[in-house]
Amino acid sequence: MKRRTARIIILLLLIGFAAGVWIWLSRYAAQHMSLLELVELGDLDGVRYVLRWDPGQKKQWGFRVKIQRPPKKGPASAKVRSLTLYEEECTPLTLAISTKHPEIAALLIAAGAEVNVLTSAGATPLQLAARTGDLRVVKLLIAHDAELNVRSRQNPTPLCQAIAHGYGQVAACLLAAGAEPDIANEGARMLHQAAAHGFVGLVKLLIKHQVAVNVRNPGKPGGTALHAAAKNGHAEVVKLLLARGAAPGAQRDDKLAPLHLAAMKGRREVVELLIKHRAKPDVQDKDGWTPLHYAASNGDLEVITLLIEHGANLNARDNDGSRPLDYANEETKKLLKNYGAAGSPSTALELFPDEKDK
Repeated sequence: MKRRTARIIILLLLIGFAAGVWIWLSRYAAQHMSLLELVELGDLDGVRYVLRWDPGQKKQWGFRVKIQRPPKKGPASAKVRSLTLYEEECTPLTLAISTKHPEIAALLIAAGAEVNVLTSAGATPLQLAARTGDLRVVKLLIAHDAELNVRSRQNPTPLCQAIAHGYGQVAACLLAAGAEPDIANEGARMLHQAAAHGFVGLVKLLIKHQVAVNVRNPGKPGGTALHAAAKNGHAEVVKLLLARGAAPGAQRDDKLAPLHLAAMKGRREVVELLIKHRAKPDVQDKDGWTPLHYAASNGDLEVITLLIEHGANLNARDNDGSRPLDYANEETKKLLKNYGAAGSPSTALELFPDEKDK
């Protein structure tokens, strides 16, 4: 019994000694390293030590002081040193978020770190946190009045960042806090991004926050969220958008309809959904091509069969007077003729096949 007690005492002493050494090393490191270096290493104890015992570094790193950009010429002042120690200007907070150290980020925010400071790339802490999907840090930043709708050419809004990466909980948190749900970035609206990636939950979330399902992308070629989902073959998103009132026959500036894009990409399930919702099988784009022209040129027998069985015109002509048959390979021609496509040559392409590539 005495021997066992002695062993326990020795073990506790060893644990205490190891803890003491760890604390001493942390304090030593904190005294001989900058706050940025400690953050990059993920040294929570070292960061905590600096924040508690080194008010000079706290001031230097911009706590409760807005950090400004260094001048283009001349040495940086002490106030902006935090922005010049790394190739990409950063603060301890933006570095903690970028390197995925949420505990350190939370500690820095609680200590009064500036929450709306910009990196050299123009990103705020909230944009970085949304991009990495860190819900805890996002909530902390919002609670400390981080700007919700800040954006630049290189950095979309925090909500747009969350949607682009599929972070549903982060997106819901931002929307609940008042983030604008329908801001376009680089020609793409958030609903379109969610639809293009097949994020059903995010599409539902945005529609719940009153984003119109038929809103078009700014700029060319335009298009709706249904175009984006149809092109990428996200049948569940297509089904959801159609159920919420998306127009199946909407056309982009180039006159491409969702059915064109689905036929072009061989999205059989989406083609079937669109047709069931009364998408016109003979809709023409700016070149006069119908969905059947695209399916025939691709040799997609399944989509061709589906379109024909739902009333597609076998002999529809484009702006050059060519039919789907004129763009088909031999196997596809056989299928089209079996369904009744006219077999006599009627275009220059078919009359002079040897000159096709000349």
